[in-house]
Amino acid sequence: MLVLLCNSVEILRLRNVLIQTLEQAQVLEACYQAQVKMVAKEGRTNFKDPFNFQNYIANAGENFINFIDDGPGDEIKIKLAINEFDPKLRSCVNFSDPECVKAMMMPTGVEELRAVVQYEVMNLQALIVGTRINQILLDNSQRKLCEIDFFAREFTVANPVFNLYDKLQGQNIFPNNLIKLPNLERSQQKAKIEQQVGDNYYNIIKRKQSTKESVEKIFKNIKNATSHLKEQKVEITQKQLRGAKLVLCHDYCQEVLARIYCDSIKLQILHETDALRKRVYLLPRESMFLEVFPAKAGEHQFAAYNEDHAEKESLPYAQTLFFSKSDNRI
Repeated sequence: MLVLLCNSVEILRLRNVLIQTLEQAQVLEACYQAQVKMVAKEGRTNFKDPFNFQNYIANAGENFINFIDDGPGDEIKIKLAINEFDPKLRSCVNFSDPECVKAMMMPTGVEELRAVVQYEVMNLQALIVGTRINQILLDNSQRKLCEIDFFAREFTVANPVFNLYDKLQGQNIFPNNLIKLPNLERSQQKAKIEQQVGDNYYNIIKRKQSTKESVEKIFKNIKNATSHLKEQKVEITQKQLRGAKLVLCHDYCQEVLARIYCDSIKLQILHETDALRKRVYLLPRESMFLEVFPAKAGEHQFAAYNEDHAEKESLPYAQTLFFSKSDNRI
């Protein structure tokens, strides 16, 4: 009785974690899809098809009904990240159904709910890192697009991303060309985003894909190992395979999270570098004394906070204090 009471408390805790995770994931997924749409890439965060887990057992018979994997939760379509791993693991995840609550209060039911929550948290961590990395890559490009819209409305901003004086020269000052200039600059910037930023965007599917085949192979070997147990009841075999999927789910989440945490270190480096460059580029060009990356590569090797600083050959740097002529660095 004490075990059931403790499990009920744990179910309530996991339910709150699941609800909060789903709320955050919904917002971040919309942001991620909008970012990926700008770079003209596919914005999926989950696999189209679940993992290849064949639950059918040959010696079960034609009229066998799988009461182990089927549950009341299968009748309700819930958008959970665990669906890409195995939808059968959420067959008892329905807090409004008394039968599902009873099943979740059992020790195995609590473990299945933990697997569902852990997979959702893993998906949320990938969305957090992915959206923040993509936003750093797109910040300057989106700022330039906004400044182009301001320019079309006859507005300008202080310290713009692109130099308006270079644009408003020659034939661009004529009214007919001046009207076309915002659309021309906007199309060029969008093409730059697709060609340069698109090659470096954070792809969540690739992080998840790295260990998918190994998980499917391990489950296949486990299933083949149970094929010679013909005298064992089919229900016991199904329970063993379901437990194996739970273990594989936890291991898979740990493997993906390890890759995401490594990417989070890169995210911090990008964040600090981006903040440093923005502070330095607030200074006039002739007062520049620090460069984080070579000017020809631009910010993060594909975008410049101010394009004037990337044109190293056209406008030479002025010699200032603490500035080295040899390598153009402090």
